[in-house]
Amino acid sequence: MNWHEYEYHAPRPHIRFGPKLTPTVKTLITINVVVFVFQSVLARTPLFFYLCVVPRLLFRKLFLWQLFTYMFLHANLWHILLNMFVLWMFGSELEVRLGRKQFIQLYFLSGLGAGLCYALTSWGPRAFMPMLGASGAVFGLLVAYAMLFPERYLTLLVFFVFPVTLKAKHLVLGFALLEILSVVSVARDNVAHFAHLGGFLFGYIYMRSKFGLTLPYAFANRLRDLFKKPGRSTRQGTYKYTPIDAQEFIDREVDPILAKISRYGMSSLSRKERRILKKARSQMK
Repeated sequence: MNWHEYEYHAPRPHIRFGPKLTPTVKTLITINVVVFVFQSVLARTPLFFYLCVVPRLLFRKLFLWQLFTYMFLHANLWHILLNMFVLWMFGSELEVRLGRKQFIQLYFLSGLGAGLCYALTSWGPRAFMPMLGASGAVFGLLVAYAMLFPERYLTLLVFFVFPVTLKAKHLVLGFALLEILSVVSVARDNVAHFAHLGGFLFGYIYMRSKFGLTLPYAFANRLRDLFKKPGRSTRQGTYKYTPIDAQEFIDREVDPILAKISRYGMSSLSRKERRILKKARSQMK
């Protein structure tokens, strides 16, 4: 028996930066890059102007295709690199989690909503200003990621030098606050902040309606809880809790929540659903 027959070969370390590129994300990135290459020619023709979102043309001429085509155009190399990087980093995992069909629905609904919000909030001279880029769709992916993985820690490089680690829910809410502050302060930075907020909004609406998810610590929920009082009176009278059978309570209230946890995880539960689980545990003791 020779020792070389039993030599141990250690596996080579596998180092990978970021998630594995998924098929739909790869297709979207490829289309954006190809279109960007041809933009050097299109930018010199009226066709380029007609493919961006121009509110005046969208509403007066009904150029509705602009709400779709603008997502594949970008202003410069930095613009497309940033959007495609975020699409890869967050979109790949979302496609695995949601599936191809629902990922495509989320992406394009967020993009369409972003374009529509920009058009509806652009008046006067701004109605003639073209808007382009996949940022609105990408912001929809960000809010969806925070709703699916709210407790996941992400590291952000500030000025590409200083690492800052935050939970996904806090990072995305921070982005939303920055966009709101930019709108309120009427920032003159040539950035379509209303489009970004539109991507946030429509991404949130899609995830809420499709999966019943909410963004933890959403400001609206916190304000509602502050002013909500138990036993609050209304014109119909005072709210009363009607006792129900324990088994009926489990079948009607608890089982759907357990099924949701099995499919989407504990982080997908709303505050109401968490209170129901807490009540169920207290009754079982």
